[in-house]
Amino acid sequence: MMKVHNYNTQKYPFKILLEDLLECKLEKIHENYKVSSEEIVSKVYEYFRTSEDFKSLWKSLCKDVIKDILEDTKIVVQQLPSVKIIPSKEKLTESDENNEWVQFGGKIVEQNGIKFNCHSDGESPFYHPSWETNFWIPMINVDDDNTMYVMDEKNKLKPCLLKYGQILEANLNTFQHGAKTFNNSKNSRVSLDCRGLAHREYDTNKLSNTIIKSKNINFQQSEYFSVGQYYMEV
Repeated sequence: MMKVHNYNTQKYPFKILLEDLLECKLEKIHENYKVSSEEIVSKVYEYFRTSEDFKSLWKSLCKDVIKDILEDTKIVVQQLPSVKIIPSKEKLTESDENNEWVQFGGKIVEQNGIKFNCHSDGESPFYHPSWETNFWIPMINVDDDNTMYVMDEKNKLKPCLLKYGQILEANLNTFQHGAKTFNNSKNSRVSLDCRGLAHREYDTNKLSNTIIKSKNINFQQSEYFSVGQYYMEV
């Protein structure tokens, strides 16, 4: 199941906020930051954690947009979004071939001679609960080379060609998804993503003691995917 929804970028100007933070156009992030550096990712996550304005805006999006998509009066949703940066190959060197920004986990899948780095959220080492719905929010107008691909029922990877201001609703817990191993687009891709569910579907009895690792710290699945840890109620 995949659906595309629109949201108001003037009311929720996440792209502008990130461009102000990083002092560059997101499409050209590869021209302003060294691809092999984790500096930019750390900077973005620190901003997510510490900016009250950003947290308030994110909660507002969850309340007004995500809740409407999930069609419930109360939802459980990721406290803060994840960020993915897929840099344009324009600035890559041979030493960057194993860079985690380019190949960030998962397994290599080849289709029509093109390599993709894919995973599903429910598998090791992620172990996301099956109740989750995924929301993918690109911060640019994506193209065939820098977008996310999702595998369909016929085991074919299909591109998600969204524009800034659109949200993809999908079940990525079991479906393989990922990006091309190298982004041959002239534009880098920056995207936010989160996971949520209707509150009525939140059942901690479905969680286990399976160990997952986050930021090099081990957690039990039942501990990590809880309200106040990974989720918030809205």
